[in-house]
Amino acid sequence: FYNSDYAGVKGVDLTLRKRYSHYFSGSIDYTYSVAKGNNSQPLGGYFSASAKEEIPHQEYYLDFDQRHDIAVNINLNIPKDQGPEVAGIQPLSDFNLSILFQAGSGLPYTPFVDPTVRIDVNSARKPWTSTVDLRMIKKVWFSSVATSFFLEVKNLLDAQNVRYVYSRT
Repeated sequence: FYNSDYAGVKGVDLTLRKRYSHYFSGSIDYTYSVAKGNNSQPLGGYFSASAKEEIPHQEYYLDFDQRHDIAVNINLNIPKDQGPEVAGIQPLSDFNLSILFQAGSGLPYTPFVDPTVRIDVNSARKPWTSTVDLRMIKKVWFSSVATSFFLEVKNLLDAQNVRYVYSRT
């Protein structure tokens, strides 16, 4: 049992951050990367050898090769006893709102073609995916004791993302 597989990932990460001020903070993260190798699975070479298959020598895009990955995080944080006043109270005092937008380019897959035709591994791409998540937290004080209420919404816009492609269709 030895590792006969090889792979390489090359890319760059860029981050732009806004530090907390005037109730706001946030960040934008972008990653560009290319992942190529001869097997996407750690035990791929082992299973190929055990099935007496030839270990692939040609590099192809790995199953997790996602070229573009973007995340935008926006935070609104209003400290205790601050924020707008309505009818003598501050309804947004001790309030936190976070919005996270994530998007990524499609992952590769191998389309089905007639078995007599040679097709490159992972030569097609799924569509881009995206999601927006939201989290709100409101602290309510009763004398010196606080309780927190929160609302968390995953996939706020109900995006329909392709997770799996049945390659025969």
